[in-house]
Amino acid sequence: MPDYPQTHRIKSKPSRFGLFHRALVSEFAGNGLLVFTVLLGIVAVSQLIRLLSDAVSGRIAVDGVLALLGFSAMNYLPVLLSISLFISILLTLSRCYRDSEMVVWQCSGTGLTRWIRPVLWYAVPVVAVIALLSLVLSPWALQKADEFKNKLESRDDVAAATPGTFRESKQADRIYFIENVSAGSNRVGNIFVQAEQNGKLGTMVARQGLQETLPNGDRFLVMLNGTRYEGVPGQRDYNIIEFERYAIRIDSVPVKQAQPKARTMPTPELWRNPTLWNLSELEWRLGLPISA
Repeated sequence: MPDYPQTHRIKSKPSRFGLFHRALVSEFAGNGLLVFTVLLGIVAVSQLIRLLSDAVSGRIAVDGVLALLGFSAMNYLPVLLSISLFISILLTLSRCYRDSEMVVWQCSGTGLTRWIRPVLWYAVPVVAVIALLSLVLSPWALQKADEFKNKLESRDDVAAATPGTFRESKQADRIYFIENVSAGSNRVGNIFVQAEQNGKLGTMVARQGLQETLPNGDRFLVMLNGTRYEGVPGQRDYNIIEFERYAIRIDSVPVKQAQPKARTMPTPELWRNPTLWNLSELEWRLGLPISA
């Protein structure tokens, strides 16, 4: 008889984690991602509305909205992750009881203590991320947000002006309106400036203008081919003056140093300076991962 080679049965290596473990971790992660996305969207939209309102009113510059939105979202991440972790586990366990899946697992010999391992396998990495965000990244984001706000507030009136809106100068002695600003150049269009000089109220309008910087650092808003209205209409001292070039000095504002706050201080510095405010901030940062 021919000697045929015998086949050997290959034994499959048992998986480290069974079907029960993989199914639970997968469902935890799916529910957590869904809840986190919804919560982050709600927070982002609410913060965006607030920042856009501040930009329209002139309290912050339009080009700083996205940066401040990013810093604000990073500050909320630890809280959102903690809530998402709790809700995702709650939704999964509730569904198992509602669909009688819990009874099936118990009848197959899976006790309640077997649920601890998949829950910890899912929760421990999330808690580690929450601790990293709460202790390191969130204070850094708040500090950078304060520095960015101070930088925006230190900009001069023309640079901080929002195109198409009226804005009062930081000295409260002028009102600016610039309809459009050319990107990448110093040209501006449709300018309106109202200021009081020598006890007289003056209004200047021009179709176009530009921003000039002298070698000594002084900056000017130069209005070209415009008109100046001085005084009150109807009175004898009311004057209308046509000009080809009218320069208005732009007062610069020094950059303010951000005052150290407990919420922006690094965690080791809070530990080294155990004041009441610092200890309360430290307890809040440590409480987020512990509560999760």
